[in-house]
Amino acid sequence: MTPNALTLRSAPRLAVLPVPRRRATLGSGLVARGRLVRRLTEVHDLALALLVAPAGYGKTTTLLEWAQHDERPFAWVALHRADDDADHLRGSVARATAPLTGRGRDFVLVLDDVQVLRSRGAIDVLAALVEDPPEGAQLVLASRCEPPLPLGRLRAHREVLDLTPRDFVMTRGEAAALLELAGAELTAADVDALVRRTEGWPAGLYLAAVSLRDQPDAAAAVARFGGNDRIVSDYVADSLLSELTAEEVTFLQRTAVLDRLSGPLCDAVLLESGSAERLRDLARATALVVPLDRTDEWYRYHGLLAQMLRAQLRRREPQLEPELHRRASRWHADHDVDAAIRHAAAARDVRLAGDLLWANAFRYIPQGHNATVRRCM
Repeated sequence: MTPNALTLRSAPRLAVLPVPRRRATLGSGLVARGRLVRRLTEVHDLALALLVAPAGYGKTTTLLEWAQHDERPFAWVALHRADDDADHLRGSVARATAPLTGRGRDFVLVLDDVQVLRSRGAIDVLAALVEDPPEGAQLVLASRCEPPLPLGRLRAHREVLDLTPRDFVMTRGEAAALLELAGAELTAADVDALVRRTEGWPAGLYLAAVSLRDQPDAAAAVARFGGNDRIVSDYVADSLLSELTAEEVTFLQRTAVLDRLSGPLCDAVLLESGSAERLRDLARATALVVPLDRTDEWYRYHGLLAQMLRAQLRRREPQLEPELHRRASRWHADHDVDAAIRHAAAARDVRLAGDLLWANAFRYIPQGHNATVRRCM
């Protein structure tokens, strides 16, 4: 991760990255992702490597580091909007691979920013590449969301390496190195706090370092840092929310009052239908919408995203926030009384909170939940 890694594109749009004559070392300001590079270099025999994570997780920098350590040349295609056309995409791939095909040696074909491919024709070309890559090529796809490809057979035969946001999350050691290189002088406790706060999101850690620079009290600044920090909210808006529709952004903003989300709960809070499908689509579009199970039922928002969205809601629709909490409280009354009381309190609806507490106090107290009752009161 470099100081300007949020916009790094070191590889040209169409390029052959040659075999390194020696083991290249990372330049100044880069944090090595050796554990990820090792996973990539160890799978020469796999047909496909799929790297899926939102902006700011370091997909491109990891691939460039891999190219420094692999004995094979890399054919690199940084996809643009123009490639969302079948013929244009075929031409881009052909020009990048022409110097390497038919030479009797293996190489790596990288298609970066695959999320720009949306047309049926371009997706068909991509699927054909997956099924029948150029001779000697290992195909690598890097995307902000999983491409709509039929990968079930390849996965069943263990012919795909999947790297997801969970893999790109920074370890504590990587985070400490990044923060130090970015100019933030922090204690071990402060580093741990930021790793928890950012959930290891590399971009979030770098933004934290930028936000903390020149702060006289680093510990206090760490305690204040969150998704409502202007530098974080600007990055999330520019790099993540800008790719969503206005309706999707409104959905995120209004449901950010919830700690956990499901389709029926969001329907009740928004007074509309179709939330389950929208949550599923958003989870596939950005890993900052985190599934909590394998059945596409419950989700949560990444902590920084949730804070940013709640601050946005208070600025843009302050009169709506209490009503959203009130609706959430009524839905939870039949499912999770503690959550119902919390939402009633957040709505500052004393009558609703009191009714819920009175209706459940005699259940709480015999079960030894006196502290819960005192907290609610």
